[in-house]
Amino acid sequence: MLAKGKLEWTVQAMRLKRTLIIGMSLMLTISGLFTINSFVKGGQGLSDQEIDMRLGWVAGCMDGVPAVNEATGEDFGSRQNSQLLCALDAFGKPKNIKDVSSMVVAVVEASKDDLALRSACHDLLHEIGVNAWRIGKEDALVPDNFTCGMGYYHGLMSEALLGEKERVASIDRLVVFCQKMVKQGGEVDQGKNYQCAHGVGHAIGNVIQDLKAALPLCDQVVLYSADWDRRLCFTGALNQFVVMNPLETADPDFAVERCQPFDGFKRTDCYTFALYNLRAGSDDIKAYCATLTEEFSRNGCWRGAGMFESHQVIFAGDRAIGHELIKDPIKFANYMMDACAGDPTANCVAQLSAEAAEQVLDPELMGRTCVELRTDQMRNECKGVVNAMRSVHTL
Repeated sequence: MLAKGKLEWTVQAMRLKRTLIIGMSLMLTISGLFTINSFVKGGQGLSDQEIDMRLGWVAGCMDGVPAVNEATGEDFGSRQNSQLLCALDAFGKPKNIKDVSSMVVAVVEASKDDLALRSACHDLLHEIGVNAWRIGKEDALVPDNFTCGMGYYHGLMSEALLGEKERVASIDRLVVFCQKMVKQGGEVDQGKNYQCAHGVGHAIGNVIQDLKAALPLCDQVVLYSADWDRRLCFTGALNQFVVMNPLETADPDFAVERCQPFDGFKRTDCYTFALYNLRAGSDDIKAYCATLTEEFSRNGCWRGAGMFESHQVIFAGDRAIGHELIKDPIKFANYMMDACAGDPTANCVAQLSAEAAEQVLDPELMGRTCVELRTDQMRNECKGVVNAMRSVHTL
């Protein structure tokens, strides 16, 4: 089992990696179904009895607070994310690739009927992915684990460059894997493209000492659209770097100092992640956003506000209110608009929609929320996110 300190870092890392939807024109038809069968190689991995036992421990963690791992008796208390910390610890580590397969299948299937587990699906698959790379390296790169926001690949890729001397060659191998996965039947799946290029960025962000060092490495990451893929890679590098180098500050000006070397969309993306991780409240972030006049800084700030609202308020572990809100699309839409009040750009709603979609994992339900938003701009942003990411946000 992971030490508690490591688990807390893991949760922070996974929570920071969410779908950062950048464009305003991603209203695309996404095809592709989740098929994990090809991942099972030469055996069934963990027995059904073992899986049921582990899922039982996870369910015990998710039932309430204080969260207690029934397998070890460890009490994770009542702090934020204690249920998820407990669940990660309770589900345990795979011993081999066959175990990985069994664990992925089990989490996805159980998430279909359990809302609490569904919101933790990305995070659990992320942790399984981390361990899969440690066990099997590139053997763990299989093509069908793309559901739950591709949490499996994000965890796996975050480990892929650690200790590697030939980083360029290693990145190239990840890019080739992504190219094959995201283009099947002659069409590029935009959801998979987004998440895979972003995942390669996670690998880069885990080995750099300075954010600017990510740029030449991300220049290698071209799947099918050079400028777009490089930008997606940079968001992943930002994501991982912020986790590995937290500022622990409530001062927004200090938080965004690391973004000053960048301009244009790079500044937007940097502001998003820097302010999402601010040790302040959502009202503080929105008040700061309202003071910004430079376009790219302002847009990134409002996206950070939307990301913060989803992870620190709506789906904030033990205090999660999102599962009840989403049952009523009108109520949820009103909540989103109130949470993003003051944003003249709809960036906050766009980001909040993206984050919520990864928690809800039901594109039809999210789509019904989108149509209840007040303005055409909000509705189009929300629907664009939901439609573009349909293949990776469907169980």
